[in-house]
Amino acid sequence: MTHLAEANFDQVIRFDDEAQHFVARVVAESGSRLVEVNTPNSAALRHAVELLSDFKSSLQYTRLYLALLAAEDSDGVMGSAVWQSAIVSYWRGVTSGDRKRWLARFGEEPGDALAAHVHFGNLRNKFVAHSDNALQQSAVFAKLALSVQGNARLDSVGTTHLTVNAPNEEGALVLERLCEIVISELEVDIAHLSEIVTSEVTMIRISELEARPDLEFIIPNANEQRESRPR
Repeated sequence: MTHLAEANFDQVIRFDDEAQHFVARVVAESGSRLVEVNTPNSAALRHAVELLSDFKSSLQYTRLYLALLAAEDSDGVMGSAVWQSAIVSYWRGVTSGDRKRWLARFGEEPGDALAAHVHFGNLRNKFVAHSDNALQQSAVFAKLALSVQGNARLDSVGTTHLTVNAPNEEGALVLERLCEIVISELEVDIAHLSEIVTSEVTMIRISELEARPDLEFIIPNANEQRESRPR
């Protein structure tokens, strides 16, 4: 018997007429079934796995952004989209997890890791989610044509918009490091919780496990809000 922090299986999407929702059924290999279990520590394990997914996503986006920087291709729409995705995934994980723990851990890092963490939070809250910041500015201008003699005349009137949200390589490397710190600690948590939950599941009668329905995820409608993660 093994305890797994994460496993990937095929999914079959179907529409449940009774629940009026699409449902994703998780299918194991032939000759086995997957049933969901709830034990005293299974919720903590699920939460840790969700956090790990957030920080792994942020790390992947950050490394993709670094690759775009290396290719000198980070100034376009792709670079902006990738960097914003990195920030959103990172901050979702931070605010859904044990924030005090991560703040204390970042404070142990050399350099300005803690200050960078605060900066990334401000980027998410003020730039990505809102626009009440100096990183986005617009202006109306008058273009003046100057003669050889230095006399000016009005040529045209226009507008311009400035957006500054992408970091240099140093800033992206800091986010990469913060993600790596959290991921390494979450992986330790998940390994420990997996052992505990595995022990708890072994105490459940096999007849009770057999009676449980197959593992499925209800896919919510876009206007439905899932229960918030514990903080």
